[in-house]
Order: sequence, then structure tokens, then C-alpha cells
Amino acid sequence: MAGDFKVDTKALDAFSKDLKAAPIELRRELYKGLNSVTKPIRREIAASALVSLPEEGGLAKRVATSSITARIRVQSSFGVKIQVKERKGKPVDPDALDRGRNYHLTFGRGLAIKQSIAEGWFARPWNEFGQDARRAMVDVVDKVARKLERGR
Repeated sequence: MAGDFKVDTKALDAFSKDLKAAPIELRRELYKGLNSVTKPIRREIAASALVSLPEEGGLAKRVATSSITARIRVQSSFGVKIQVKERKGKPVDPDALDRGRNYHLTFGRGLAIKQSIAEGWFARPWNEFGQDARRAMVDVVDKVARKLERGR
């Protein structure tokens, strides 16, 4: 996915294991820190949707007002993924939209039509904030990892 940031190293795998056994406060600190790092990216994704996606059919507004969240995974390996879900709980496929594809049903006709979209609306904000966001995420992880080390 365009909004993924994954690092699969032995150190992060060990960090994941240690974090599972750590006090809940440390996990909360990690989640809070990573959420704050991704907040500007998520805001920019919503703004990019309004500018880049078609207004016809309400796609731009639907995506811009969707729930854009950072899903933080620490189970088997560490990762942060930006997800987009409509308020009604329906997932939005930002990858397909980012590639310039949207299919939607036409009411009363039973047909699906393809809508052309400018490519990159989802990846652009991530790329814009990418290096700074990655550094900030590593800083958050390092801070929590140092606290885990001290707690042993």
C-alpha cells in the first residue's frame, strides 16, 4: 500500500515481543506517539482527496470525510499502515483510487462504470512527509525501546 511504512528487522521483532509483555502505559505511549506523527499525513490525505478526486457522485467528499487512521501493528512484525474507511464502516480502497481507478454502480441500471482519477492522490501526502515522518517514527520507537531496556 502507498501509505505503508514497514521495517522487518530482528531488532524490531524483539521490540515487538518485549512490547507485548511491557506495561500498558508503554504501549499507549508508542501508539500515541505514532498517531501524532501520522496526524499531518492523514489530514493532508483528506485535503488531497478533495482536490484530486472527482466531485461527481460525491467521491471526493466521501473520501475526505472518511475515517483516516494509522493502524499500528506489533504482533508478528512492526508496521504502520494508513487506512481509509467511510463513516458507515465501508472500506475505501486507496490503492485502487491512487492508481486512477474507481468503479461504481449506476442506480437503477445495474451497471458499473469506471471513473478516471488523477494518479497519486494518496501517495503524494505520504511522499511529501515521508522522510520526516519515518525519522519521527523511529524516534518514537527508540524512546519506547530505551524505556523497555531500562525496565528489564
